[in-house]
Amino acid sequence: MIPEAVQSLPQGATSIILIGLLIAVLVVAYKIMEKVFETVTVAALSGAFYAGLTYLFSGGSMTGFKIDELLLFAFLGATLYMVYSFAISLYRAGTTLAEIPIKLAKALIYPFKKLWSHHQKARKNEQKKEKDQRQDEQSTKEVVLDNVKDDEEDE
Repeated sequence: MIPEAVQSLPQGATSIILIGLLIAVLVVAYKIMEKVFETVTVAALSGAFYAGLTYLFSGGSMTGFKIDELLLFAFLGATLYMVYSFAISLYRAGTTLAEIPIKLAKALIYPFKKLWSHHQKARKNEQKKEKDQRQDEQSTKEVVLDNVKDDEEDE
């Protein structure tokens, strides 16, 4: 079915699609092999750690060395690394997924914040006009006393 669909396309489009699919497969294989090599490296380091501990605690000889325990250390090291890697992947995915609703909420709130700020500015301008109008009607002494009273209220 897929070969028929690919063959029905023009030659140039077929080549581009196949090259794109090949690149995608190589990227996925690279990521998988990268993880495999990291896990093998951690397993080897865990085995070397066991061998080093055996050498140190047996007085400079390898009398207490057992291949089964070496394999157990290698297995535990690789397992712990895979669990750690999986937990980090979950954490990264979780933080990315948690950012989406937060950004969406901010985008929904933004217009209302703008409207509120324009409303506040308009209200302040209205209050200022009323104050200026009152000051025009009052004597100089009353204006100065009102300004002092307003300053005390602001503090």
